[in-house]
Amino acid sequence: ILLYARDLAWEFTAETFCILFVEWVMVFFTSRLKITLLDSFIILSLFPISLFLVFMMTSVGSLD
Repeated sequence: ILLYARDLAWEFTAETFCILFVEWVMVFFTSRLKITLLDSFIILSLFPISLFLVFMMTSVGSLD
């Protein structure tokens, strides 16, 4: 509502998509009873993957 009331621009679409992606992946991993070492490396790699996704969405996909 504040965005429209003050005529502000929303410039966080790529970041929001990446946050939702990481949350969905974490829901998948935390719903399991046993987390393996491979799972932990995948979870640790989510941060660089999300940075790369934001970069690709902003430069190639031309999202805000």
